[in-house]
Amino acid sequence: AIGVGGQDHVMGMLAAGVVGPETVLDSMGTAEALMLPLLDPRPRPELVALGFPHGLVRVERPIPYVLSGLMTSAACVEWIRGLFAPDRPLETWIEAARAVPPGSRGVLFLPYLRFGSPRPCDPEGNGAYLGLSAAIGPGELFRATLEGLALHWQDLLERLCAGLGRP
Repeated sequence: AIGVGGQDHVMGMLAAGVVGPETVLDSMGTAEALMLPLLDPRPRPELVALGFPHGLVRVERPIPYVLSGLMTSAACVEWIRGLFAPDRPLETWIEAARAVPPGSRGVLFLPYLRFGSPRPCDPEGNGAYLGLSAAIGPGELFRATLEGLALHWQDLLERLCAGLGRP
């Protein structure tokens, strides 16, 4: 008998064919993982100092990778839905968000509902909505939640690439 296994995001990276440094995987779930294959398997303490752990998986050849993530991505979406209308279908939330212009009418969401993300991971980190007023409704808050998650992901990717010295 032969057994195989591995961490879900790493196995997802392989299954999606994300095995070269020109590719990146956004593995989404309750948490969201950013997976970026590397060329060089050497330890990178500079990445660890920035809050980005890394590892190596061996299949046909060794594939070093670096990862990071948004620890509460889908959890943030479910949390905001649960506050207002947990039985409302996700599609209606998405339509409400589409009706709101980009920028969520000035509302910004910081997606740290469990703890902050790198650098470094802050166990006391908290989420927040900024820019609230009486004119803000569930559509704005839902869109701000999605935009806050997207901006955080972009920030992680940009900091990771800067740590690697590449665009």
